[in-house]
Amino acid sequence: MSDEKWIAEATAKNKGAFRRQAARRGMTTRQFIEYVLRPDSKFDARTRRRATLAKTLIRINKKKKKG
Repeated sequence: MSDEKWIAEATAKNKGAFRRQAARRGMTTRQFIEYVLRPDSKFDARTRRRATLAKTLIRINKKKKKG
C-alpha cells in the first residue's frame, strides 16, 4: 500500500507530462528515458527527475506483472 501512496503523490501534479515530452520529439517513453539520462544530454533537472521516475515506475510495473 505504501508503494501506491508515493506513486500517487509523485504523479498527481503533472500526470503524463513526460510521455507528452517524448511524443513531441517523436519517441516512445522508453526511448526518451534513455535519451534524457545520457551523460551528454542537456536537459534540465526537472526532465531528468521525470525520466528517473518513469524508469522506476516501468520497473515496478514489470515486477507487479511478473509475480
